[in-house]
Amino acid sequence: MYKMLLVEDEPIVRLALKSLIDWNNYGFDEVLEASNGKKALEIIKARGDVDIVITDINMPVMNGIELIEESRRLGINTEFLVLSAYDDYTLVRSAFKLGINDYILKTEMEPDKILKMVMTALEDEKRKKGSKNHSVNRNELVRKLIAGDFTEKDLENSALRLKGENYICCSLLIDSFQIVKKRYEDNDLKELMSSVTNAVIQLFEVVNMGEILPMSPEEYGIILAFDNSYVNCLKEKLSDISNKIRNALLNFLNIEVTIGISEVSSDITKISSLIDEAQKNARFRFIYGKGKNIYPENVEELNKIKKNKNYNITQQIVIEMSKENGLLEALDRLDEEKCLEEMKRVFQLNELSGAREIESFYIYYLEIVLMVIYYIIKDEGDNLEAIIEEDLDFYSEVRKFDTKLEIEEWILMLLTRVINSLRKINQRENAAIKKAKDFIHNNYGDRVTLDLVSKSIGFSKAYFSKIFTEETGYNFTTYVTNIRIEKAKEFLAKTDMKIYEICDKIGYPNIEHFSRTFKKLVGISPMQYKNDRMRGVPSEWRKNNERNI
Repeated sequence: MYKMLLVEDEPIVRLALKSLIDWNNYGFDEVLEASNGKKALEIIKARGDVDIVITDINMPVMNGIELIEESRRLGINTEFLVLSAYDDYTLVRSAFKLGINDYILKTEMEPDKILKMVMTALEDEKRKKGSKNHSVNRNELVRKLIAGDFTEKDLENSALRLKGENYICCSLLIDSFQIVKKRYEDNDLKELMSSVTNAVIQLFEVVNMGEILPMSPEEYGIILAFDNSYVNCLKEKLSDISNKIRNALLNFLNIEVTIGISEVSSDITKISSLIDEAQKNARFRFIYGKGKNIYPENVEELNKIKKNKNYNITQQIVIEMSKENGLLEALDRLDEEKCLEEMKRVFQLNELSGAREIESFYIYYLEIVLMVIYYIIKDEGDNLEAIIEEDLDFYSEVRKFDTKLEIEEWILMLLTRVINSLRKINQRENAAIKKAKDFIHNNYGDRVTLDLVSKSIGFSKAYFSKIFTEETGYNFTTYVTNIRIEKAKEFLAKTDMKIYEICDKIGYPNIEHFSRTFKKLVGISPMQYKNDRMRGVPSEWRKNNERNI
């Protein structure tokens, strides 16, 4: 028999949960109650036999999240379902991060739905208790498997959900990642990784199949194993699992994904290469579009198309685009008129190809578009979605046109849009750099760091560092150092401040470090610089003297 604990500060909600279903008919001989998380924790610790807890998130004294956190800290493995009056992904994310089984909205407390969630949670608890190696870190086992440090015997003795002879790997790639990332305060990507991983694990525990390992905040490796009975319907089974993964991530986290899928192998040592293949296939999202399964046969089909195209014409396209004062240089200058003129010149090369099949024309124009996009990615990869301004499946987009003229007009329109977007980004970057400079000039005496300044203007550290160096000609550290030393020279020349006072005022906690830096940049020590100014050493002589020291 099972024990359930209902944790809710509103008695009427507890009563509803208790009376909506005849829990005794489903194996529950006891349904306990608590009005807040603190009382619930006391019951859980005292009893030690509570199988499942349904808890509200917002409660006085100790809320539901704190209850789950404290239970996990104490090593209590009771299954939790979260009850919330708010359809709020932030609350759900926090709970899933702690490994909850599912959540229920108070506005949707339907008996069938609640019962299904509770019974699923109980099945999960049974599987966990039956695992011989539950204490072993699952992520470490999966890492060893991917690294090729695992045998079939190791797998048989492990708790991994991979009980089949045929292995397939998938790469889960979050679509519109830059947008998703902005939902997480302070770029807490660990929370994102944990939420995605837990959501998929919940599904795998239900179907008793599959393991997931975060490869990065944007990408997740998945390993599946099928027995021989599924060989003839693998694609159908994969489609079913991928749809369930998509639904779980969309419903719980409002995240959409592209899934790259590998070939099938019965060799466990090939897992690493299968993961690599799945990751490469997922990258073909660039051509096939977002939110799709990309199978090996999709990529092979594209490779066949590429082999059939005229490589001499491709080479001529590259030469024409890259020549001096050609399309790519015009794109660098954001010269719209010249870009459109040069693009029309590239279009004319198709007449030299001698192509007779319609398909080769489509591939030719796709090649032009991809060359432009790849050129943009080189410098503006983080901004690609903002530059294109919409989610485009380029191959499908090109194929939907019926004539060459329609395709060429669309490419010219796309090029114009790209140039306008790049101009806006440049303006935004220029404004951001000015704001960053002002921040540095106003705060040089404090602890000014790359992380602090990039956050103040809303850019990532890596991107801010790149555009700051391009704009100023100095890396961030050198720029801040120069500002501080120039301010030190002003204080030395125009005030009676002591050197240690100046050192502190310009943000150097260590006077020796300041003195070394000053002498390296100015050529003389701070004291000598101050003495020269006090003696009225002519500026020209002093500059020459500093230059020769």
